Amino acid sequence: ELELGYRFGEIAMQVYKWEQNSIKQYNFKYHGVSWQAGWLYKINTDWQTVLQVGKAWRNPNISELFSGGLHHGAAAIEYGDINLKPEESLSGNWILKHQHNKTLLELELFVKHINNYIYLNPKLPAELTIRGAFPAFEYAHTNALFKGIDLYLSRLITNSITFSEKMSLLQANDLKNKNYLNNIAPYRFEHGLTLSANKLHSKISVFFIQVLKQNRYTAGTDYAPPPKGYTLTNIALNAQPFKDKPVTIYFSMDNVLNVKYRNYLNRFRYFTDESGRLTTIGINLNF
Repeated sequence: ELELGYRFGEIAMQVYKWEQNSIKQYNFKYHGVSWQAGWLYKINTDWQTVLQVGKAWRNPNISELFSGGLHHGAAAIEYGDINLKPEESLSGNWILKHQHNKTLLELELFVKHINNYIYLNPKLPAELTIRGAFPAFEYAHTNALFKGIDLYLSRLITNSITFSEKMSLLQANDLKNKNYLNNIAPYRFEHGLTLSANKLHSKISVFFIQVLKQNRYTAGTDYAPPPKGYTLTNIALNAQPFKDKPVTIYFSMDNVLNVKYRNYLNRFRYFTDESGRLTTIGINLNF
């Protein structure tokens, strides 16, 4: 089974900005070609493989072009660059799928090369304003290489117990400056166990989420080094207690053990820990 796709796109933007007591107009026009080819091969009734290659592009958005001050939602100062060029990527990925009786397996290997990759680069040191000191960032571009592995495994151990495993491994390199890219997701693993009670129309799940420390980091390129890794325990329960009524009761608790940790992808990690134990209780009534 073979699939091919092709698209040409063009985007024009007119931007009006107040500068030096007058309105200044900026005109931008971007265009590019995207295509994708995919090949699916069924090895047998249980196994199949997919190979995909493609090219894509993305124009810089308004924030990346014109940011110029304090971002209140992120407690950071950001600077755009009107000279940013569109991103152009060439990617390839290989997927292996297996499904047989009680087992589901999906494995994906991927690689992506991006020219003019746009990212927020820390602008050291922090800037002092009348409101205090804030970390500053500037939008910049470089050539980048992303590669990684994603894995999902689900196994029905008994008629009522299901085991699941997720793995996400991602690496990213700045090819132009010959170092690592900041703010790239660290290695992550998720182990899950679900107990279903079909007669009671309910199930309870327990998940253990393990996030490793991001060791692919170039010292001195950020305001703080990556935080240490952590393991979280989450539980979830949902039930339909009334057989003939569409009522669902659900309960969940994230970070059951109230672990103190910081998320590398959250810029508030410069200032504070993530929130602790979070409990949610609700009722869903369909009518």
